[in-house]
Formats: sequence, C-alpha cells, structure tokens
Amino acid sequence: MVGIILFGDSVFFGIGASSRSKGCGKLLHCAAKIPVLIKSRNRDTTKDALGRLEKDVLTQAGYSHVVVMFGNNDCRLQGLNTPSVSLKEYENNLREIIHKIKLCGKSPMLCNLQPISSEGFFRTLPEMKDFIDMDSTPYIWQKSYSDVCGKVSEETRIGFIDIRSPLEEEMDNIVSDDGLHPNDLGHQIIAREIIKTLKSLL
Repeated sequence: MVGIILFGDSVFFGIGASSRSKGCGKLLHCAAKIPVLIKSRNRDTTKDALGRLEKDVLTQAGYSHVVVMFGNNDCRLQGLNTPSVSLKEYENNLREIIHKIKLCGKSPMLCNLQPISSEGFFRTLPEMKDFIDMDSTPYIWQKSYSDVCGKVSEETRIGFIDIRSPLEEEMDNIVSDDGLHPNDLGHQIIAREIIKTLKSLL
C-alpha cells in the first residue's frame, strides 16, 4: 500500500462537518503515513463517477488503493419512487467501477453508506414527501442502496468497510442538522473505520 484515493461524493468531501478539516477525508489524510488523494464531488452519482473514473482514479500514478463510496445521490428521488439511479443500475455501476479499478492494477475497497434521519431529511427536502410512498421512509429507501455495497464487495471479493454499523450505534449523535450528512463525530467514526480496515490489510 503506497497511496490511497478516496473516490466518492459529498461525505468524503467533508459536508456535514463543522469545517472541511474535520471531514473524514481530511482526518484520514492527516492520520495516514502514506499519500491520500481526495477525489470527491458533491451530488455525484455512480453515473457521474464512471464519467470521471479515468481522470480521477485510473491515471493517478503512485496510488495503490481506492476507497469507493457512492449511493446517497443515486437514491435521491426525482419523482414518485423514481430515483436518480435505479437500485439495479446502481449495483451494475459499482461493479463496473470496481472492475475498471482492478484492471488498472489498483485495489478497490467499498464503503457502505452512513445512516440518514428521515425527520431531518424531510425538514431539509420537504418536496420529497410527494416522491416517496408513506409505507416507506427516506431511511429505509437509502438503506436499500447501502445494503447493496456489502453484497457487491462480497461477490467481487474486495475489501469492505462497514461504516454504517458503528454509526447506527451512535445514531442520535452522528447526523448533522440537515439529516443527510454525518456531523463531526460521524466523520470521526467514518475515518476511524477506514483506518481500521486499512491497518488490517497491512
């Protein structure tokens, strides 16, 4: 392991933390003894990730491992039970991202998703109440995407970083006011779990 790329969306970018320096990406960058390259973009789906994969990951020399975390924007609803990226397409996109990373000689690892607060979600995005059946919740909808990550990592035989379980244990304390992103404590836990997994590889 000679370098790590964090390839993801707003969570790796640090959204939800009180400052970007307290985001999980920056915390990992400060803690690691090897180079860490943060290649994260707000609102990106796995479709967007495939579009920038070559530039941001595949052609980056000197980085042997890639931590991948997408899904929060894939599951965002655009109409009644109509996500930006369907669950099946999301799974296929993850598999393609992993396959291409492997082909270029790097080692991919897959993170599942942080839990969200349904109450905070509707407070931040009230228009979404018209887009989701009332027998479901934003938490359940987003969790279905998170669950895919464990399945894909197992079937593709790559490293899996479970950030969701330890975050769930602190659910009342780890979600920012928007109900969507982790707060400072949440970002600390995410960084801790990534570090723990990286150390196990070493």
